[in-house]
Amino acid sequence: NPIAKVSKTTTYTVDVYKGQCKNDTTVVVNVNNLPEITSIEPVSEEEKGNMVVTIVKEVGDTYSYSLDGDNYAELPIDNIIKDLPIGWSLLYIKNDTTTCVNSKEFYIAPIEIKPDKFFSPNGDGNNDKWEVEHLNSYDSYIVEIFDRHSKRLFIQRVGSFNIGGTNTVDGDEFEGWNGEYNGKPMPSDDYWYLITVEDIRKQYTGHFTLKR
Repeated sequence: NPIAKVSKTTTYTVDVYKGQCKNDTTVVVNVNNLPEITSIEPVSEEEKGNMVVTIVKEVGDTYSYSLDGDNYAELPIDNIIKDLPIGWSLLYIKNDTTTCVNSKEFYIAPIEIKPDKFFSPNGDGNNDKWEVEHLNSYDSYIVEIFDRHSKRLFIQRVGSFNIGGTNTVDGDEFEGWNGEYNGKPMPSDDYWYLITVEDIRKQYTGHFTLKR
């Protein structure tokens, strides 16, 4: 019961004896290499949900990828995989020709949101709304705006944000605050925001200035 452990394709000549009788045969043990994942890096700092995978490809072979090890999709020609979840993930790469699979762990850092420090809703087309850069990179969040007396002037829920036990959806994305409350312009002053991003379980607070 011979056992051969090899790291590369090897040809063996096997002799088989029964008493004084002998027979021999040639056995080729084929070894298929695992896909070699060299690196998994962000395409750019502004696109942290998109990663480029560098792998060593065998000529003529095709490759697939998976995040759960079960459901595979064709690896794009440019090797850029999009809309990946924030945090730690395990990426599986399969050589479709040999069915060999390798995996590598990678991390996508949360992209920092950048609330405006001021805005001037005077209708000139510049800074007419208070906006939050990168906020719409996330699927679920809530934006609240308060005056200096803690009166809430604005609230918007996006995605499946859960509040009071009820899933609420209020618009597809935050398009900014126009500086009004109940249809009336608010005066020049400082205002406070509370932004809760469900995707990363994080809250942002701060203030900004409305200038008229």
